[in-house]
Order: sequence, then structure tokens, then C-alpha cells
Amino acid sequence: MTLFPIKSGELLFSLKTFAAALLALWIAFLWNLRQPYWAMLTVLIVAQPYTGMVRSKALYRFVGTFVGAAMAIFLVPNLVNLPLLLVVALGLWIALCLYLSLIDGTPRSYAYILSGYTVALIGFPSVLHPNGIFDTALARVEEVSLGILATFVINELFFPRSAVDLYFGRASSLLEKIRKTAEEILETPPGTDLLEAARGRLSVEQVGLAPLAIFASYDTRNPGRLRTIDLLRYKMGHLLPQLSEVVRHVERIREEYPESLEDCRKLLATARTWIRETEVSSVPSFRNAVGGPHGLPTPSELALDNLSARLREFGISLSECLRLRQDQRAPDPTEEVFQEPPHRDHLLAALSAFSIFLTVLAVSSFWILTEWPDGATATMMAAVATSFFAAQDDPAPAILRFMTFLTGGSVMGSSFCTPCFPWPRTF
Repeated sequence: MTLFPIKSGELLFSLKTFAAALLALWIAFLWNLRQPYWAMLTVLIVAQPYTGMVRSKALYRFVGTFVGAAMAIFLVPNLVNLPLLLVVALGLWIALCLYLSLIDGTPRSYAYILSGYTVALIGFPSVLHPNGIFDTALARVEEVSLGILATFVINELFFPRSAVDLYFGRASSLLEKIRKTAEEILETPPGTDLLEAARGRLSVEQVGLAPLAIFASYDTRNPGRLRTIDLLRYKMGHLLPQLSEVVRHVERIREEYPESLEDCRKLLATARTWIRETEVSSVPSFRNAVGGPHGLPTPSELALDNLSARLREFGISLSECLRLRQDQRAPDPTEEVFQEPPHRDHLLAALSAFSIFLTVLAVSSFWILTEWPDGATATMMAAVATSFFAAQDDPAPAILRFMTFLTGGSVMGSSFCTPCFPWPRTF
């Protein structure tokens, strides 16, 4: 057994990224671009293990870079003689892009955030040399586009990996986990402790399927398969709440109708047998296992009826999910997917945008007042770092780790690379 086992998919991803980075860097040197390392860096940023992820990130990185470069060309030359106003304009643009990125919540948000910090990467260093901002912006768009193109070509030509297959694989795995959890809960009624222990873990996995479904949509244009992806995710979202309802009704029977516990166990055993043995089949009436009420039902019989109804609802949802998992291309065209719009925390997004605006304003003010030679770089890094980590609840530790590794890498690079590779030109 190896100490660090490497899967074939991870090795393939590493080799493809390495090849794309070398290709981008070689072409950048061949074309004598101003900053060839940006082409290679773009490859490392855009590289993803699955085709749909690469396509979406490549598209939105190009859009964000182009829009940010255009905005830098518009703002800097027109406001360079009014430094305070220029800083406010750049800060407001970066804050607006961050706000839109946090509100969007889809892969498109990458274009928004990139439009913001591209202005920082181009605009602040160009303040001292505004006449060359067009060449700087053009060079960055060229280098980023080269890195995107190299990544896209290598990914499409050599062993592309579909995010659709990954989605259905993870959905199948999650579905089996939910089914096994349901069996265990029904075997040890009321199953409250088992449900509480598994619900958080399964919910996290289920939430993780949402962005993966979006990436999978970039891998296929088959309308049937796209509909199946949405329908499967929608129906799987009902399984855990329905299982919680089953547990709640079992608890009620144990507490209020102990004389019906034997019938309750028979009901759960029948449902457990069906869940264990079924693949895609009709859902039986579990109530037949203990016999229906005769005449006017008693409260305990009504409780059993309610439990049977909840078990049947769970069984129908589970059966439909299993059917969609097996028949991925033929969903029922009459079925509708009702999805609630995602929650948008406008206040938190606005506070994050305001914090990045204050950060840019504070650092740039210190730069202007002290005439700090490296103030442009400091302001640029402040904008980029805060943009990267603004979505986190507590970004300070992540920013500290980022700066620590950045400083360590810079020291190592200057210590080891410069004596060994005396480059004939400045990067």
C-alpha cells in the first residue's frame, strides 16, 4: 500500500494541466508577450478535472477579464488627474462586481468577481503610467485568452471527462446512502438518533449536487438528459424531509398509542423489506400488512394510517429517483420541476462589498499620502485578496494563510530561482 495513493483520474488531470501550462508558456514566449507567466497562471486557475467545469470557468474568465480590462481603460485615463476620485471610482466598481458575484450564486458569478479585480490588477499599477494602460490591458487579455485556449484545447482533445457522469455517479451514491439509512431507521424504531446523526451529512452531500448539476449542463445539450438531471435533484430533495415525517409519526405512536406498537413494527418491517429489495417497482399499500380499520377508525388506527401514508410517500419518491437514475434519457415529459428561488442575502453581500470598498480606499489613501513607491501593488493585492475571500463567514484566517504562503513562495523563488536561472529579461 502506497503512502499517498493516486487515482487514475487525478493523475490524468495533473498531466493535462501540466501539458496545457507548458503549451501556453511556450506560445507566450514564441509570441514575445509582455508577461508570459500570466498565460501559465491562467491555465492553473482555469484547470478543472471535468469538461463542463472547464468550459464554464474558461467562458466566464474570458468575459470577466475583457469587461474588467475595458473598464480600466475607461476609468484610469479619464480620472488620473483626480487621484481621490479615481480611487473612489475603482473601489466602487470592485465593490459592485463583488456584490453581484455574491448575489448571483452560479458559475456566472466568476465573471462578476473577475471583472472587479481585473480592474485592480490593471488599473492601480497603471496610475503612474496611464499612457500605457491600453497596451497593459491588451497584453493581459491576450495572455489570459492564451491560457484559456490552451486549457480548453488540451481538455477537449485528450480524454475529456464528463461532469454528467460524475453527477449521476454521486447522485447514485447519495441515493444508496439514503436508502441504507432508511433501512436502519425503520429497523430500530423510532430511529430518531440515527436520523439526527445522518441527516447533516446527507444534506451536505445533497446540497453539493446543485452546483454539479449546473456544471453538467455545460457538458450536454440533450434536453432529455438535462431535464432528468433537474428532476432527479428535485425529487431527491424530498427524501430526507419525508423520512423525518416517518420518524415523527413513529415517535407519536410510541408515546400516545403503545398498544399499536406491534402493528407499527409490522408496518415498518414491510416497508423495510420493500426498500431493501426494490429497484424500480410500484409502491405497495403498506397498511395491508396489519389490516385496515374496520368500521369507524380509532385514534390509534388513524395514527397507523398516517404512518402508512408517510411511508408510501417516501416509497414513491424513492422509486421515482431509482427510475430516473436507471433511465437517464427518458423522463416523463408531463412531470414538472418546481424549484424555489435560492435565498439571496442582500445585506451580507452589501456589507462585504462595503468592506472591500473601505479596504481599497484605506490602502490607496495611505499610498497617496505617503507617496509609497509600492502602494499600487499593495492596493492591488488588497483588492484581489478581499475579493477572493469575501464569500467566507470569517475571511481573516484564509487571507492570513494566503499571505503566509505567498510570502514564503516569494522568498523561496527569489532565493533559489534567481541564481539558477538568470533570465535575460524581466518578467
